[in-house]
Amino acid sequence: MAPKTLSWAIYARISQDRNGAGLATKRQIQDCRALGRKLKLPGEPVIYQDDDISASSGKLRPDYERLLTALRGGKHQVLIVWHPDRLHRRNAELENFIDIVKASHVTIQSVNAGEFDLSSSSGQMQARIVGAVAQREVEQKAERRARAIQQNAGLGKRHGGGRTFGYGRTVNGHDRDIEKLNAVEARLIRSAFERILAGESTTSVWRGWNGQGVKTQRGGTWSGSNFRRMIQRPS
Repeated sequence: MAPKTLSWAIYARISQDRNGAGLATKRQIQDCRALGRKLKLPGEPVIYQDDDISASSGKLRPDYERLLTALRGGKHQVLIVWHPDRLHRRNAELENFIDIVKASHVTIQSVNAGEFDLSSSSGQMQARIVGAVAQREVEQKAERRARAIQQNAGLGKRHGGGRTFGYGRTVNGHDRDIEKLNAVEARLIRSAFERILAGESTTSVWRGWNGQGVKTQRGGTWSGSNFRRMIQRPS
C-alpha cells in the first residue's frame, strides 16, 4: 500500500479588517507559506482564513470550525499559523483544541513562536500560559474601553459608533471627522426643520430628499422611521 501523502494546512485570522481587503490575513498566509517551504513540506497547503472575526468574541469562526473538522478526520498532519494567538484568545477554546490535536497527532508550527508541541505536558503548559496572557490582554482592553466610555460620557463626548447625519463624512465606506459638522448635511437638517415648523409633513421632506439623491449616513435611502430617528436625535 502506497504511503499517505503528507497534507498541511494554514490558518490565518484578523480581528478587525477595517478596509475589507483581507490584507493582514494575506500577509500571514505569505509568511506561513514561506515557513512551509523552509520546512520542505510537499505540495500546496489547504488555506483556512477568517477575516474580521475576533477569537475572543465567542462568535462562530466558519473556517476555524472547518479546520477542526478536518483535524478530527485526520486530513492534515501539519498546521502552520502566524502566531498561536491567531488560533485562540480564550482558554476554554484552547482546551478543546488540545484534545483534538492530541487525538489526531497534528504538528503545530508557527512563524513567530516555532513549533507548538501540544502532545507533551510541557507544550500544553506553554500553550496555556500564552492563552492566559492573550485572554488577560483581551480583558484589559475591555476594561480600558469601559473606562474610556465612562470618561467620555462624563465630558459629554462621543464614545464610539458610526457618524450621525449632519456630522463628519464618509470616505471609501469609512467614517471620518465624526465630531465635526458636515456643512451640506447641516444645511439640509436646518431646512427640514424650517419646512416642518412651517407646516410641511415629514413624509414630504424625506421623500423630497430621496428625489434629490440625498443619502443617509450609511448611504441608504430615507424612510419615515430613519428620518424620525434623525430629527429626534439631540445632536
